[in-house]
Amino acid sequence: MLYCYAMKEYPKQISLQEVWVHFEGFPLAHLATVEGNQPRVRPMSLISIENRLWLATKTEWDKVGQIIANNKVEFTVAPLSKNGTGSIRATAIAVVIKDRETKQRLSLAIPWFNQYWIDSDDPNFTLIKLEPTRMLYDHPSDRRKYTVILT
Repeated sequence: MLYCYAMKEYPKQISLQEVWVHFEGFPLAHLATVEGNQPRVRPMSLISIENRLWLATKTEWDKVGQIIANNKVEFTVAPLSKNGTGSIRATAIAVVIKDRETKQRLSLAIPWFNQYWIDSDDPNFTLIKLEPTRMLYDHPSDRRKYTVILT
């Protein structure tokens, strides 16, 4: 049996703008999906373009089917500072993008795109937009915990 718990909130708040810097430069994220009643976690490059968060993946990989079956995901990023490592944990809705223009525009902005796909019309290219619904931030410098204001 799989139990789902709401992500807690911390009393201190911080703006998304203050946290966004950790999403720049294609950081390594860990994406969690669900297959049946089993969580599945894998590392991925998080793409921050146009003030949105994206993932690019091969259509044939299991995560695409998992997202189509259940678009609720979580991801983490571990921001570094000279004082240590923090963490960002987010719940999100994952949206598989079908719009050709969006896929083309984003494919041109991803530096490593051509290492995996021929072009944005490649049937094995899937673009996923992450729409965060809740985000927590463990600050790497001040060691405090924050709820990120998403609006």
